[in-house]
This record gives sequence, C-alpha cells and structure tokens, in this order.
Amino acid sequence: MIEAVKRSADMALVPAGVKRPRTELVAAAQSQQLATMGPPRSSSLQAPIMLLSGHEGEVYCCKFHPNGSMLASAGFDRLILLWNVYGECENFATLKGHTGAVMELHYNTDGSLLFSASTDKTVCVWDSETGERVKRLKGHTSFVNSCFPARRGPQLACTGSDDGTVKLWDIRKKASVHTFQNTYQVLSVTFNDTSDQIISGGIDNDIKVWDLRQNKLIYSMQGHGDSVTGLTLSSEGSYLLSNSMDNSVRVWDIRPFAPKERCVKIFQGNVHNFEKPFRDGLAGVFWIIVLLQNPSSRQLEVTNLPIYQSGKGYKAISKALGLPRTTVRAIIYKWRKHGTVENLPRSGRPTKITPRVQRQLIQEVTKDPTTTSKELQASLASVKNLLRCSWSPDGSKIAAGSADRFVYIWDTTSRRILYKLPGHAGSVNEVAFHPEEPIVLSGSSDKRLYMGEIQ
Repeated sequence: MIEAVKRSADMALVPAGVKRPRTELVAAAQSQQLATMGPPRSSSLQAPIMLLSGHEGEVYCCKFHPNGSMLASAGFDRLILLWNVYGECENFATLKGHTGAVMELHYNTDGSLLFSASTDKTVCVWDSETGERVKRLKGHTSFVNSCFPARRGPQLACTGSDDGTVKLWDIRKKASVHTFQNTYQVLSVTFNDTSDQIISGGIDNDIKVWDLRQNKLIYSMQGHGDSVTGLTLSSEGSYLLSNSMDNSVRVWDIRPFAPKERCVKIFQGNVHNFEKPFRDGLAGVFWIIVLLQNPSSRQLEVTNLPIYQSGKGYKAISKALGLPRTTVRAIIYKWRKHGTVENLPRSGRPTKITPRVQRQLIQEVTKDPTTTSKELQASLASVKNLLRCSWSPDGSKIAAGSADRFVYIWDTTSRRILYKLPGHAGSVNEVAFHPEEPIVLSGSSDKRLYMGEIQ
C-alpha cells in the first residue's frame, strides 16, 4: 500500500519562490498536447480498440446491425447478446430461447429481424427492437450450422444442416417451403442477390448452386480441397467469398454466363488447424480404437504381448486378434521401447485432437467398426469451429476468421494481407465489417469480442 506523503517546503520538487520562464511553460503545454493527441482517429468509437466481454462460452458469430449503431453476438453459451457500438459498448439486452449453441447470426436487410441458427435443430427469428422471438423454424433433424435471410422480396430464409439438407423457408408459414437433399453435411448457406438461388458449402468441398424455380442443383464449383465453412455474397451480388479448411479463401464469379472456371482469386494466410488424426482406409479406423480407447489398450497389453513373448510372429498375432499387421508391429515396438502401450504425454506439443473429439470418434467407431475415414471426418465437422468470412461494404477488402488467433484482412485487388491483428487468445471464428465506418468486429473462442478501427 502506497501512502500519500505531503512534502515540506524545503523538500519541494520545485522551489516555491522560483518563477518559471514563460517559454518553458509554453513548451510544456505543447508537449502535453502532443502526448494526448496520438495517431489520428478514423472512427467514432470511444477508443481505437474496444473489448466486449460477457459471454460465458466460445463466441461463434457476431454481426453489426445494418444501421451500424448496435451489434449482436452468440455462441456456445446459447445466448444472443446485443451491444451498443458507440460509447461504453454496453450489453443492453440478452435474447434467450435456444437450447443449443448458436452457430450463425444474420440481420435482414432493414434490420428489423434477427435470424439465428442453432445446434438445437431450429432457427429462431427475433424482433430486433423488442427482443421477442417471433418465429421458430423447425424441420431439421440435426444441427443447423447456417442460416441466411433473403436480401429483397418475400420474407424468405435458407438454412443448412448436419442432416445433409438445405431448406427454404417462408417465415410467414409454419413448415419449410422446399428441401434440397445433399450427400453430406451442409456447413454454410447464402442466397444470390435476387434470392432465386441458394448457394451451399459443406464437407464435400464443393460449392453448390440450387435453383428455386427449377427446384434442383444447377451447377457446382470445385476448387477447395477441404470442407467449406463460410460463404458470403458481395454487396453488388456478382461475387461469392468462401472460406475453407484447406486454409484458403476464394472469390468466385457467380454471374450468369460466367466462364466455366468461376474461381477468380485465391487468398492465403489464415489457418484452420484441422488435422486429420487418422489415415484413409480400415487401418486408420483400427488406429483410432487402439490409440483412443484405454480398455482396448489394456486388452492388447494382456492378449497381444503374451502371444508375442511366446515366440509367435506379427502375422500370427495379426490373424489371432483380427488386427492389421502394421498395427501389431507398432504396438509391440512401443511396448519394447517404453514398457507400456498406454498413450504417452507429448512434451512441448499440444495433442492433435481434443478429448471432445476423442469421445466422438470412439462413439462413431463403436457404433460401426467398419466406418470409413470419410464418414468419420463427416461426424467431426460439427465438433470443429466453423470459421466465417466477410466483405467490406465497398468490396475493397475481405476478412476471415483464423485458428491462429489473428484477424486477417486482405486487399481484394492485390490479394495482399493488409492487417494481421493480434489480441485474441483463441480461434477467431468470425470477422465482420461495420456498414458505414472503417471498423472491424471479431468474435473468438476466448469468449471475447473486439472492435477496432482501421484506416
């Protein structure tokens, strides 16, 4: 504890009887003025960087209201928080109603409604003025990963789900208007500019365009090498932005009669850190059982090693236990080197997969031991964070989330990284641009949001 002590006159820092020259006073005033000015401001935020904290779990999505005065955020805690953009950035409202994590948020064009997609298999429609839930869209049989309202025309919305379907909704009606069946999980959806097409992306790596007049798939866009987790249409509606687990962001020309090769630009820098913990084929499935299930490791220690010690070779052990020979060889090598077949700690490096992913893998393999690695990858898509992407209002910049805790912003024309912004302590899941000012908003797995001004 520091106590305030009053100095006596003879110990004063400046002698009481000495008068400062006028030039010295002017110089001191100028230096103080320069210190308080700092770099020039480019927005109306109270400070160049504003921290918004209040979520109790990972923040998966965040969006500015179309008028720019407020924003919404949501995530693992199942709550939708509404914040003021200016002033102290107070959390002035909390919308409750979802029983699962909220995966995506979108305001409609005039900002009167807020749409939210959730792992509780529903999409909720909220009145952004009163905070009341005005509609709950039911029909999906698994997690709803994405939703998007139509830009103009009737009050339509599209949704994509882990049940492998893309649904079209008229929020004035109770049930969905139409359902498009996809082969694998759908992670992101959006409308085209005229709302007569739905564009979807998922774990099959392709971007698919569904026509609402013909009620069928009209074309696909290939190019990504892994799951597509985010789709956003440019403001004028001619180009589509996509974010993928192959660590690339792409721009696609979706205008009618565009060339067959619709991918016009590729941006790199952000990462997803989606590491496949197994190889393709049946051997990969056995590796999951051996490495992740403790009971099976102990059983191998009891059954496999005594057989080995009796003098039988790898081939005989493989046949006796019904395991691949490479698996048997690796287990015995590990036992000979470390004296155990239990999982050993990895010093200095994080594990490739989390306990949550391990439990999901064990559950899937236990249900069907013949499952393929592609099917396991499908089951894991809902476990990993879905990193989104966005355009600036004028289309000159794009931004995307990244698992390396940075916010990435690129120049659309030159494809150069303009900003790589630090601050978050977890995966950045979404980045959004303010509709009127040079402000970016980011939501992260560290349960926090940042608003910051850019040039």
